[in-house]
Amino acid sequence: MIGEKVRYYRRKQGWKQSELAAKVGLSTSQISMLEANKRKTNSETVVRIARALQVSMADLYEETSTEELIDAEEEAWLALVEEWKEKGYKPEKIRKWIEAIETLRS
Repeated sequence: MIGEKVRYYRRKQGWKQSELAAKVGLSTSQISMLEANKRKTNSETVVRIARALQVSMADLYEETSTEELIDAEEEAWLALVEEWKEKGYKPEKIRKWIEAIETLRS
């Protein structure tokens, strides 16, 4: 559902609900209800949300589940870690990079 996709892409941007709300002119509670699929929204609002999240409307309406999106993201992470290993980076350094990236995303 669209709410799950909005939550996924918002978190991917590292934003709080209040940050997305401010960018699209909605209240935090409206974003919360949308993400919980308890609020319907019109196409104009979906366009504003898609633009703010830098995704297409198709990304928000696509039938792909958030679990599939997360699996794809995990595969990308694993490929990146493998690339770093091939370049000779030590596991401690890779771990620090991942921790730093995760800190920025949360």
